[in-house]
Amino acid sequence: MEYWDDLIAQWLLKSYGSYPLSEQASFAGDLKIPNDSIDNRMPEPYWGDPENCSVVIMNYNSGPCLDSRHTYRTCANTPECMIHEVNKHKYSGFAKSFPLYRPLSPTELWFEDSIGRGWWQNQKTKWIADLIKGIESDKLPFAMEICAWHSDNWPGINKTNLKKHKALIEDRVLNVLLEAVKNSDFKVGLCFGKRIGTQLLDQYVPTRFSVIKSGINYKVYCFDEDYFIVNYWDDKNSRNRYPKSATDILKSTKPSPISKP
Repeated sequence: MEYWDDLIAQWLLKSYGSYPLSEQASFAGDLKIPNDSIDNRMPEPYWGDPENCSVVIMNYNSGPCLDSRHTYRTCANTPECMIHEVNKHKYSGFAKSFPLYRPLSPTELWFEDSIGRGWWQNQKTKWIADLIKGIESDKLPFAMEICAWHSDNWPGINKTNLKKHKALIEDRVLNVLLEAVKNSDFKVGLCFGKRIGTQLLDQYVPTRFSVIKSGINYKVYCFDEDYFIVNYWDDKNSRNRYPKSATDILKSTKPSPISKP
């Protein structure tokens, strides 16, 4: 994850003319993410370890950034906040152990007030813990975003901009997603939050994927014969994150996908 370590180090220095920050800033700009988010709020491209995880989760829109104390650039040198730890240990050094999800040590309790941590703890309780229990894994999930900057919505996300940034998405998002799925215990990637995901993933059919199943609000892709991506969305309630109906889709994707042989 050196790419993201370099990018966030550049962002902290406001080195906007540098690659890879200029590449990602252009992508975020075309999505019409507010300049305040790009300039002042720390990007969060992933959480966890893509080489050692239970399940892989990709979110199409990370939502508004509310963690000012933990992500605002001016707090980079303030102890006991997330961005200070990132500035000190690099993004990978902080994100790999997924502190938004795992139990905190006594010396990390300052992070308990993170809104992002509250969100992930809620998802853990709702469905992720049961899913991981089903595959008998003691590993943490790996979670990632299409675009690392927070935004309430993406006014500029459309087929034109997806096609314009296709190479970037494939190199920095899709390839990481597929490799993480292969490394995971579940062998299935769970993508949710926006209908636009089908347009994004369909760009790589049939070169990278085949579609094996679809419904009103989901589509199941297969790659390399034994690995799967389930794209799920709920247009009526975009905050309905992977309800039980989506879990049922997973169970019917292949014979007993959440059971070890």
